[in-house]
Amino acid sequence: MARNAIGNGKGIRARARDCRNRGLKPGVAANESSLYEQPDLYEAAFGSVADAEESAFYMSFFAARSSVLVSACGAGRVSRALAESGLNVSGFDLSSEMVERARRNDQASRYTVGNLIDPPFPGSAFDGAIVPLLGFAELSDEADARRSAFALVERLRTGGVLLLEVPVCHNHRKLQGLSETFAFEGGKYQFDYQGAEESNDLFTVMHFEISVTKGKKEARRSGMVAVYTPAGVRTLMESSGLCDVRFHAPYHRGTCCTNPPSDCLRAVVAGLKKP
Repeated sequence: MARNAIGNGKGIRARARDCRNRGLKPGVAANESSLYEQPDLYEAAFGSVADAEESAFYMSFFAARSSVLVSACGAGRVSRALAESGLNVSGFDLSSEMVERARRNDQASRYTVGNLIDPPFPGSAFDGAIVPLLGFAELSDEADARRSAFALVERLRTGGVLLLEVPVCHNHRKLQGLSETFAFEGGKYQFDYQGAEESNDLFTVMHFEISVTKGKKEARRSGMVAVYTPAGVRTLMESSGLCDVRFHAPYHRGTCCTNPPSDCLRAVVAGLKKP
């Protein structure tokens, strides 16, 4: 695969492998206070269950009582909403703290600790798999992203749908210095896109920093995120055994397009498993 020399890609891959070996999310230093180890702060920012609009968006892909795998599920906000809507849900996350909170919040579903590189539940035939928020985009190594997508597709039945929420941008330079910020009751969330380090055939790796504050509680995290090109994410999904790949604008906008709009930042990309 051709690579553009923006920075030291070997450093990215080495840090990602080191994090996996130590049981950390890629990009989380051992001495950082990670948002993913603080379920209370996570739920304060994102809620303990997805709202009706987000839930309806995901439910639009599934028939009643479908089986769905929610990957990188966090504290179970999306999986809980789907379970409450009548789906049979399984979820996993790298953080044991998040899995424990998900089990407490949603006793109807099954949860386990696992990672996107080698997902749990092998031999399954789910009707769908979802990676919400930016869980998949934190796989900042091309080989890891390809392996993960292929493994998730393996866990689908023929015709099952894979939904990935990832940053999609025609020109990653538009994101440099951009901040995604929102306020929640008593607090603030901020995600900053910083400099680019490496590009490959699928995406550009960009540094990011997250800060979440509520009262005296604060979590900060820095790491790397994969910003996909439209062609790159389509290639990833089609090479993993999916067809009919479509780009959906963020759920609150409720629109769907064959190709993402020029100003698209985050998109939910859907594909169906080939026979």
